Amino acid sequence: MNVTETTIPTIPIAQAAEQIGLDIPGIQTLIAEGLIRADDRNEDTEISPAAWSAFLGRFAVHDGVLFRRHGEQRTVIVANGDGNTGGQISHLIRTLCKEVDQAVAIHTCGNAGELRSLVAEQRPAVVFMDANLPNGSSDPVDACRDVRKSDGACYVFVTGADDRRFSDYQAAGAEGSAILPLELPLLRIATYDMLGLRHNASI
Repeated sequence: MNVTETTIPTIPIAQAAEQIGLDIPGIQTLIAEGLIRADDRNEDTEISPAAWSAFLGRFAVHDGVLFRRHGEQRTVIVANGDGNTGGQISHLIRTLCKEVDQAVAIHTCGNAGELRSLVAEQRPAVVFMDANLPNGSSDPVDACRDVRKSDGACYVFVTGADDRRFSDYQAAGAEGSAILPLELPLLRIATYDMLGLRHNASI
């Protein structure tokens, strides 16, 4: 009786690169870093199906940037006294997180008192807040300190006239600032970095 050996087809590196929008050197970099296991038989040109499936389950690639998928939902708070601006920020964050298959819960508030309550309740991964956030029952800088104490990241939106005010937020632990009106590339970087999604700036 003749026994036929079954060989599982491998995935060419060029095909894998095209599937996720990278070039071949990009895939080779991922292999060199141990994030993808090359096929033992043709390690320079092939990837095993099991290794490729495992990689796609753990990572996503968008615009040439590699992101680690999170199994849990991440929480974001947008604190802004201007409802229109806060709504715009929330919409953009949802869009950006959807691009990398990231579940996100967004909470909004309009003053520092509400923000401090939400931070205590939700323990957010990141807070986007207006440098001129109304006080409510608390000082906005104290709210920023609360974010840092809860291991979250505080990202402050400012205008050119708010430079002195932003120094107070920096002293309270703010991670960085963005200039209003918002630009999508800047918010994209802030969202990815602050949520801890960014694995490599470029591949």
